[in-house]
Amino acid sequence: MLRKTFKTSIWIFLLIILPLELWAEGTVTGQLTLKNSWGKQKKDASNCFVYIFGKDYVEKGEGIADELPQQKKNFTKRSVAIVQGASIDFPNRDPIYHNVFSSSAKLDPRLDLGHYKKSTKQYQFNQPGNYQLFCNIHPNMVSNVLVLPNKAFARVKPDGSFRIENVRDGDWFIGVWSPSAKAPSKAPVKVLPGKVVSANLELTDRLPEVPEHTKKDGESYENDNDYP
Repeated sequence: MLRKTFKTSIWIFLLIILPLELWAEGTVTGQLTLKNSWGKQKKDASNCFVYIFGKDYVEKGEGIADELPQQKKNFTKRSVAIVQGASIDFPNRDPIYHNVFSSSAKLDPRLDLGHYKKSTKQYQFNQPGNYQLFCNIHPNMVSNVLVLPNKAFARVKPDGSFRIENVRDGDWFIGVWSPSAKAPSKAPVKVLPGKVVSANLELTDRLPEVPEHTKKDGESYENDNDYP
């Protein structure tokens, strides 16, 4: 009898001291239909991200959240997503020089890691937004960093399915982003504590994988030099 009373007391104690936030989070699942510019469904949606956003749903990231290597004259990932305040590691795994830069004026300080090889550099992203990254030496190198206002996001699986866990309860929006879409798409979503809600989304890719761009000084790419 005493042991049963003790176990009951422990459960009551845990229910009292556990943060209310743990009981006020939900999960959002769903399916993304990603189409090309001809209206045909694409077979791989894994470059896309889904995310929850809304007024006052803001969190801060910290430390190195992901890496974006340069290898075989390319970025190994076409897209990464992090929370504002977090950093990305940019290792160069090639025996030749690369450079990582973005032309976005929103980034402060400006993102330009200079020329380097067989080493790594980091950059901290403090402003939410989508940032295209290029190499100042090799014009076909392109990637995208999606910086989000909170941790409620997930990469979409190749088949278009997704699952975002630990989402605050409330009335929010769910957004879907692709590096080849002209703009993200969004829809309202109501997240309930301890519940799983679903959302079906559509998005169309209309942009080329390698957009037209210049070097960081505005000049055109004339020679694909390796700077050995």
